Amino acid sequence: MSKRRDAIAENWVAYPCSLIESPAMRVLSQAAVRVMHRLEVEHMHHGGAENGRLIVTRDQFVGWGIERNAIAPAVRELAALGFVEITEKGCAGNANQHKATQYRLTYVNSKNREQPTNEWRRSKPWIVQSVSQPWPGPPKTREPVTWAPVEQEGASK
Repeated sequence: MSKRRDAIAENWVAYPCSLIESPAMRVLSQAAVRVMHRLEVEHMHHGGAENGRLIVTRDQFVGWGIERNAIAPAVRELAALGFVEITEKGCAGNANQHKATQYRLTYVNSKNREQPTNEWRRSKPWIVQSVSQPWPGPPKTREPVTWAPVEQEGASK
C-alpha cells in the first residue's frame, strides 16, 4: 500500500487569519501564549479527540517554560479573552482528593466535527484593553494622619 502524497504526517492546529489579526490575540502576554500552545500540544497528543477534556497539570506548564506564579493569571487572561474555556474546575488535594482542571480550546474543532465556538470574536474592547494593561500592584498604603493643635495668631496663651 503506497502512502498518499498529500497525507499529513503530524497533528496540527490551524489558525484563521482573523484570529491572528484580532486585538485579543495581540494583547496576550507571553505566559498566556505559552499556556495556549501547551494546551494545543495536549489537544494534538490526543488526536484532537479530547477538546473540552484537556488536562495539563501545573508541573507540565512549568516544564513548558511558564513561571509557576504566571500560570493562573495566564489562564484567566485566556478565559477572559475567549480563547480557552474551563470546562471543569480542578482543586488541589492529596492522594485521591484532588481533581485536575479541564480545558477547551474555543477556536479548535473537536473530534466529532463540532465547529469551534470562537468566543474570542466576542471579546469586548474594554476587556481587551483591561487585559493589556499591566497590573498596577497592591493599593498604596496611606500615611497615618496625625493631628496636632493649630496655633492661631493673636490668641492668648
